[in-house]
Amino acid sequence: MKKLIFTILIFDICTLIFVGCGSGGNEPSSISFSETKEGGAIQLTVFDSKNPNLSKTVQVSKYKVVLDGEGLTPLEQTFSQDAGGVVIAGIPVGQNRRIQVSALNEQGKILREGVADHIFVEGGKITDVPVSLQAIPVVLNVSDNDHLSNRRLYFQIFSDPKHNVAVSEGNPLPDILTSLNQLPTDEQGIAKLYPGSLAPGEHHFVIQDMTTGKSSSLTLNLWDGNKIKGAPLFSASKTTTKLGGSLWNKK
Repeated sequence: MKKLIFTILIFDICTLIFVGCGSGGNEPSSISFSETKEGGAIQLTVFDSKNPNLSKTVQVSKYKVVLDGEGLTPLEQTFSQDAGGVVIAGIPVGQNRRIQVSALNEQGKILREGVADHIFVEGGKITDVPVSLQAIPVVLNVSDNDHLSNRRLYFQIFSDPKHNVAVSEGNPLPDILTSLNQLPTDEQGIAKLYPGSLAPGEHHFVIQDMTTGKSSSLTLNLWDGNKIKGAPLFSASKTTTKLGGSLWNKK
């Protein structure tokens, strides 16, 4: 996972400087900061800021930073991952400041997020604040509101590596290959869950990372694959794939 560093200077305006991202070891560039009782500064270091380069669906293209707190109107700023810097106006010093950082793909879907709260912004001082972003589980092989056969349904789920993930629709959907309600992701963060043949119609699923509690939603419209004459069906096993069953190969 990657690390990036922001610097937030809080005076009459708040300047958010994108310093860089990499596999670690980055240090913020020098900060011009003058002593003042009216403003303080936050140096925000964000860990685990990117996903593996598996598909465009999970590629981080921009970040959203939201600042709020006691007596503070929430301020939001979105910028690309290669932005040199952005400016947010009107941030006073004070207690119980909160910063939420979200990593988004090109479509604006949140892929990772983290929060730092109970921050005390003190005039004339720089406060170091670390934030770790956690993956929001997403499905890679289908998109929201897709239409597909109920006999070809499976979920290729992406989250953080070695986390347990699940799919529910009111109740958890067991994987018919393992009979488990939760499956572990591999080193790339991938797990495949085969729910079997569900009833035709509109379905509303919740994709959950059981390790972190993060979740996302997915709506699919399933049509009856049994009514399509000659439609190829698929079976799944841990080692083989063949025509004539109901699922795709797990691997």
